[in-house]
Amino acid sequence: MAIAYHPKAWKSTNTIALPKPGKSGEQAGGYRPISLINICSKILEKVVYNRMNYYVEKKHILPDNQYAGRSGSSTVDLLLKMVHDIKISNGNASASALMIDIKGAYDNVNVEKLVAIMRDLRFPKAMISWTSHFTTERTTRLITHNIPTNKVNDLRVAPSQVYYI
Repeated sequence: MAIAYHPKAWKSTNTIALPKPGKSGEQAGGYRPISLINICSKILEKVVYNRMNYYVEKKHILPDNQYAGRSGSSTVDLLLKMVHDIKISNGNASASALMIDIKGAYDNVNVEKLVAIMRDLRFPKAMISWTSHFTTERTTRLITHNIPTNKVNDLRVAPSQVYYI
């Protein structure tokens, strides 16, 4: 991470389009894209995730009431807290909940904004540089019915295990 480099060969994936059960293969929505990523890249992503996770927790960057994407917490913890809060209110207060699932959140990360936020939060320069390098010049080759396409720019830049705040 200190050199903030992610090898170009590791940024290239094969994306296999698997038919969704019960869906027509005549429309794009009838397929589930699965990206096959270089194993070395996955290992490096996990190392970076662990370092970022440590940094985020050490610096108390996330609010205490954020449960998603944090080590040692889950949606079960959130549900238990909600039930607890409702029970202790003893019917003396109203309760409401808003739950949001943003479709395609990782696929639509604005890298420039992400890097700016990381700078504002004073992430180490090496983490910022690595994130910037990791998210650029990515390519994929779509494989449908065992027929590969030429490599194209992969606009889905966010690794699934790295923090995005």
